[in-house]
Amino acid sequence: MGLINCSKEDDDSLCLNFEIIGESFDQACEGMVDPDSGETLTEELLEVSKALFEAF
Repeated sequence: MGLINCSKEDDDSLCLNFEIIGESFDQACEGMVDPDSGETLTEELLEVSKALFEAF
């Protein structure tokens, strides 16, 4: 899993890439809506999520 900057047209968004060995790849980017909570993802939320996943 890694935190990267990705470009969407002219707008730079922060993205969190999830990749588990043997599992599928997923990406969450700043401004996307979380399908589970309905929350809009922010840079701060992505940073906290990355820290939590790295702790385990």
